[in-house]
Amino acid sequence: MAHIVILGAGLGGLSMAYAMRKAARHDDRVTVVAGGQVLAISCRSR
Repeated sequence: MAHIVILGAGLGGLSMAYAMRKAARHDDRVTVVAGGQVLAISCRSR
């Protein structure tokens, strides 16, 4: 299980988060950190 953390939720950060969600394994986690807020993107709803 990997925990992928992306810093920044601008156009590039969110694009990367969705690309990583598609490329990640079922039990990996993708988290976006932006301005002190944390957004978790689930990889389980493929």
